[in-house]
Amino acid sequence: MSIGYEDFYSEKYQTGEYKGEVEMQRHPFYSVMKNWIASHEDYVTKKFLEIGSGMGALQDIADDYTGLDYADTVKQYYHKPFFVGSAENMPFQNESFDVVFSYAVWEHIPNPEKAFAEVIRILAKGGVFILRPAWHCRAWAA
Repeated sequence: MSIGYEDFYSEKYQTGEYKGEVEMQRHPFYSVMKNWIASHEDYVTKKFLEIGSGMGALQDIADDYTGLDYADTVKQYYHKPFFVGSAENMPFQNESFDVVFSYAVWEHIPNPEKAFAEVIRILAKGGVFILRPAWHCRAWAA
């Protein structure tokens, strides 16, 4: 019997292996997002989605934030909307978000082409996708 993605990531968060930084300012992608938002003030009030949001360290980067992650065990860390799901099959309506962002997640997605198609589907017209994969990881670790 194989373990599903949801179970795998939930276990990693429970054991602390994927705990990462829970303080927003200490998150490795915080300064990138903060600087981007500062230079795009017209997006401050827009709808943001973080794919692979983990424990929600960046949930306060924007007022209208939604997190999406495989692991249901991280729900307890959110005070903003959070959904359990896959980037390959997101539970959102078409054109739901103005900004979609992701940090060090894309290399873990089995079918990134399908995930890209989902991002295009849920992005509003004129929306922005900010992607920062960890392509430097070894193939066997991805």
